[in-house]
Amino acid sequence: MVNKGVTVEIEFESEYVSSTDEELIRLGSALNNEPHISIFANKAQLFISGNPIITTNYKANERVKLAFIIEPSSVPTNLSIESVIFIINNGIVERAAGWRGYNSSSFICNSGSIKIGGCNSGVRVYNIRCYTKAITTLNAYNNYVYDSDNKA
Repeated sequence: MVNKGVTVEIEFESEYVSSTDEELIRLGSALNNEPHISIFANKAQLFISGNPIITTNYKANERVKLAFIIEPSSVPTNLSIESVIFIINNGIVERAAGWRGYNSSSFICNSGSIKIGGCNSGVRVYNIRCYTKAITTLNAYNNYVYDSDNKA
């Protein structure tokens, strides 16, 4: 099977934030050394082997739509990059990072791999989408516009 990457989109809003260190949402494995996305009141991070690979920041108590796009790299392996991840924040490409030694096909939202809440702060989740392929940045922007209340 050819690895086509993976995409996770989530739209949410933190509320009644008591601490910015509280994990509001976790997408992926419940084990800290397994790949997962941790969402806090003012930042989101993708972790692999217990280390944050890429981070995005945003304002607490505001509605945010994030897309994490993990795609296999077409760069030759002698450059030590096997996968590339993009973070799309409210329809705009914000960050990108490359790394070696990770298979994006193992990061899939399976049943039981999404944790919401369990903290003192509140969170509203508007939608979550998981794709078993890396969507384009244009697709991520179009999804942002489609889900937006104000399409103008």
